[in-house]
This record gives sequence, C-alpha cells and structure tokens, in this order.
Amino acid sequence: MSNWQYAANLPTSPWRGQMSLPRTLSFVRDASGLALKQEPVVAPLGEKSHPLAWPSLSGSPCVALGESAIVPYELELQFGHPGAPIFGVRLYSDEQHWTEIGFDTNKREFYIDRSRSGATVSADFPARTTAPLAAGRPYDLRLIVDRSSVEAYAQNGTIAMTNLIYPLSTNSTIRLFLQDVKPMEFSGRVWELKSIWEQQPSGK
Repeated sequence: MSNWQYAANLPTSPWRGQMSLPRTLSFVRDASGLALKQEPVVAPLGEKSHPLAWPSLSGSPCVALGESAIVPYELELQFGHPGAPIFGVRLYSDEQHWTEIGFDTNKREFYIDRSRSGATVSADFPARTTAPLAAGRPYDLRLIVDRSSVEAYAQNGTIAMTNLIYPLSTNSTIRLFLQDVKPMEFSGRVWELKSIWEQQPSGK
C-alpha cells in the first residue's frame, strides 16, 4: 500500500508502508460475464460480531445513521435494489473528517473518496478512486478498516480497492447515507478483529 508520489511522507513510525491483506482468488461467471473474485483472508482474526440494527435507510438529501466501531474491524453490508443515485458508507474520525465509500449508479461507478479522510501527506494524496459497476451484480460491500487503511470489496468480490488513510483521531464511527427520498433496505454486520502483533516477552 504505497505510491512513489508520497511514500517518503507517510506519517508512520518506525516504518513506512505495509502490505495489503492476503486474498483468495477465484472466478465468477454470471449474467454480467466472467470476472476475477477476491476475498480477504481475515477469518482467523475475527472475534465478536454483531448485526447492524438500523432501520431501512431513507431521507433527503442525505441521511446518516451512526454506530461506533473499534479499529481494526470488518464491515459487511448488503443493499437492496438501488433506488438512490448515490449511496454507501462514511467512516468518520470526527465531524470534519471522513472517508466515503459508495456506489454511484448514475456514473455506474464504485468509489472511495479520501479527500476528507484526515492528514494530507502531499498534494497528490487527496483522491477519489473509481471502478466500473456491473449492473447485473449485487450491491454488496465488505470493508476491512485498520488504523491507516481501508480495503474494500464490492459486487461479490469482483471489485477490490485499497486506500491509505490517516485519520486525525483513533475514533471510528460508521454512518450510512443515500441521496434520495425513497427508503432503501439494507442489512449488515460488524466483526471486531484482533491484532496480528504478538507481545514479546520482556528481558533476555
């Protein structure tokens, strides 16, 4: 997870840069064609999980319903038929800083927007990355959120996108949003993930 444009400016210590999660690869053949499917290997890290108990999403122009989460965590969402032009999830570290992950059905794009995510490590860092949507595939979303990264898998894993983020606090609040007055059904679940770090014994 890096980029030559700002690799030397990343605000991490004692090192800069990290690898994305390992993934299993397979093929999906459906009405939209043949596609590569990617699934993150995180099951060994899963601890407590609980469903998202929010009602159906509705409002205009944007409704946000929030729930706090402990980083790192895994979030799975399944949206119903997309009646809204834009919908998705925002990950807030405070009221002024968030990362937006969403579906834009007008442009037929899946996207991650980190332009307000937190620390701006260089002029090239704020960005909105996109991938094309397949109309015949489900509008599902799987996120692995760590302290300085978001890995997103959408449309049955046929879209995979990773972004570095540098929130200005350790808080993480999940808020769903959509831009429409019509209600939209969804379901979801959050898993707490344990750290991969092992505490080394003190002494020699």
